[in-house]
Amino acid sequence: MKLFKLFFAATLFLLLSCGAASTSQSAAIAPELLRDVIWSKNYTVYVNQVKPAQTNVMKNTQSVRTFDDPKAQYIKLTPDFIDVYLPYFGDAQLTDAANADFKFRSKYSYDSKVDSNGNWTVTVIPENTTGVQEMIIEVNKSGTAFITVNSSRRSPVGYNGFIEN
Repeated sequence: MKLFKLFFAATLFLLLSCGAASTSQSAAIAPELLRDVIWSKNYTVYVNQVKPAQTNVMKNTQSVRTFDDPKAQYIKLTPDFIDVYLPYFGDAQLTDAANADFKFRSKYSYDSKVDSNGNWTVTVIPENTTGVQEMIIEVNKSGTAFITVNSSRRSPVGYNGFIEN
């Protein structure tokens, strides 16, 4: 019984500390303002984790990479352009290793939808860049985001992050 209480206390401490760590880099947007921010097409999605779709391509490494400075990896939307700097870890076809990251500035088409729970799905299609077919940004009502980048030259990859105005 004593061991069970110790285990329970340790688990509770671990869960609380992980929860505090994940919210320290979460969104700075109030849920009631999220709709206006999404509609404005003027926000930045910062990335703090990358999740390659094919984990076997990253031999002897973790399948999830966490970044110390999430503001160094981003998708910045303005009404006219999208600026993207996202690192890529995975299988890249028809590209060299030095140019594997997603780095570009482009005009884009944009579609946003909200579900009954207040979660948003934003589809961004860059217009004048090769390789990236679409980016899907799923934003929950607390402002955390999951981004999927679909590319004709790379395996799909997912990113976790948060949205800021």
